[in-house]
Amino acid sequence: MNLPDSEKLAVSLGRLFITLNLQDFREHLLMRHREWHQKVKEAVKLGLDEPGEAARRLLELVEEIEPLMREHLSEWHLVQTLGVAASFLERAGDLKRAAEVFARIVEIERGCVSYHGRSLANSLAEFALLKFRVGDRDEGAALAEETLKWLGQFPDSSTVFDKVMQELRTYRQQKQEEEGDDRS
Repeated sequence: MNLPDSEKLAVSLGRLFITLNLQDFREHLLMRHREWHQKVKEAVKLGLDEPGEAARRLLELVEEIEPLMREHLSEWHLVQTLGVAASFLERAGDLKRAAEVFARIVEIERGCVSYHGRSLANSLAEFALLKFRVGDRDEGAALAEETLKWLGQFPDSSTVFDKVMQELRTYRQQKQEEEGDDRS
C-alpha cells in the first residue's frame, strides 16, 4: 500500500517495524475507546442505584475487552474497568469478590511493570553500548549505571548486559588511570 509519508506511522516493537495508515488506525481506536467509554459510563450511572448489577456488566465488559486488547484496547482499559467493577462490588457489600478483582488488577500491573522494566534495562544497555562505540564515554557510563539500577529491580540474563558491564569496567579503569596521571 503506497501512502504519503504524512499518513504513515512507524511503530517500533523491538526491531520490528509496522507501517499503518495513521488516520484509519486513529479512527478505529477512537471508535473502540468511545464504545468502551459509553459502556463504562452507563455502568457507573447504574452503579449509583444498583452496584451489583453495575459490577456484573463491567465484568462482562472485561470479557469483551480481553480478546480485543491486542488489536484495539489496552491493559489500561482492562484495569480501569476492573477497578470500577471492584468499587461497585465493595459498595454492594461483596468484599471478597472486590478483593479478587483487585488481586487480578495487581497481577496485570505487576506483569506490565516487569515487562517494561526488563525492556527498559535492555534498551538502556543497548544505548550505553552505542554511546561507548561512538566515543561518548561519559554518557555511555551514565547509561550503564542506570542499566545497573534497573537490572537490580528487574533481573534478566542477556549477553548485552555482560557487554555493557565490561564497557563500564573498562571506563572506570580508564578514569582511575586518568586521575592517577593527573596527580603526578
